[in-house]
This record gives sequence, structure tokens and C-alpha cells, in this order.
Amino acid sequence: MLALALGGVDPALLTAFALTLALAAVVPDDAGTPAPLGAGNERDLARLPIENPYPVLRVGPNDQLLYANDPAREILALGERTDLGALPPPLLAALREVGESRLPRFVELPLAARVFAFTVVAGHEPGIANIYGVDVTSRVAAEARSAQLNRFLRTMLACQGAIGRANTEQELFRSVCDAVARGDRRAWVALRSAEAPGWRCIAEGGQPAGGAPTL
Repeated sequence: MLALALGGVDPALLTAFALTLALAAVVPDDAGTPAPLGAGNERDLARLPIENPYPVLRVGPNDQLLYANDPAREILALGERTDLGALPPPLLAALREVGESRLPRFVELPLAARVFAFTVVAGHEPGIANIYGVDVTSRVAAEARSAQLNRFLRTMLACQGAIGRANTEQELFRSVCDAVARGDRRAWVALRSAEAPGWRCIAEGGQPAGGAPTL
């Protein structure tokens, strides 16, 4: 049994390492290239983690799909195909890069209302590559929430500073707009009174080409 205890390592990379050991069990044919499904190696493929809920694929020379578990065929909409024509372009590009450099590549893709992180690694034999997917939807959502919270905190601190520096109402609102519209967005403050219909812009900030939601 092989045990790993590594802190701070991407789980997708550890999964790829472990599954590469399993995929290496595919017995090559007489030419030294792993035989595709239906060529007598089903018993060897049965040793793979076929009950893995995430996509696992093995690709051979000439864009031949040697193996794909059920989640891979469902999530990537492969059906019964034995070629790579249905793979998303970013995944195909990663395969080409791995074939040339033999260095791992990592791709994140939104698929089937979820987000998957794919690790593409070269096999032991020339022309062979393995693909492993992991569902990272929760992680991506958490990162988005964290980024939103960080933006809010930065904006709040900037607005607090603007309040202390402003000498006029116009300066205050302009500083707040600049704080909200950091980067290439645009923000504005408008007033609406009973005497005058419509909104009256009293301050704005950011880049003219951008846009910001009305709060």
C-alpha cells in the first residue's frame, strides 16, 4: 500500500498521481501500445477506479480514446465515441501541449452546471496521455465569495478614508465613487427629489468605458 501525507498540495494533482499508477496497469499489446477497449484488455481496465465519480480518460496515438469511465462519457458528452472530437477545445489544447512537453497541464472548465479541474499528464509510453477530472464547483464558489468579500472590505476602508478627507459633499461622493469603481468600472451617485422628476447625477468615478450596477 502506498500512503501519502502531503500538506498544501492540490488534491487534483494527488488524484492524478494515484490514478496514473492505476492506469499504468494497462497491458500493452505486441506493438508496445495499450490496446483499446474490446481488444482483450477489459480485465486490466477493471483494475482501474471505474467507480470514481469524476472523469478518468486515457488517450492513445492518433487521437484514439483508449478508455473513458462512465462519468467522463456523461459529463463530457462523449457517448460511445472512440475519438477525441467531442472533447472541449481547452482540453484538446492541453493534450497537445502535454504531448510536446510531457509536462502536466491543468484546465478548469464549466461543464453540466458544475466546474471541473482537469489534470492532463503524459503516460509512460510515447503518445499516451491520461486525463483526470475533479469537481471543484464548491471551491470556485468559495473563491468567488471570498473575492467579493475582499472587494467589499477594501471599498469600505477606502470609503472610510474618503469621509475623513472630504471637505465638501461633492468631494465625498466623488471619493466614494472612485473607491467603488476601482479598476475599469464606473460608479455614480444620483439624487432624486419630489420637486424635480428623474435622477440628478451629483458625482461619478471610474473609467467612462466601464459600467457598474445601480444599487
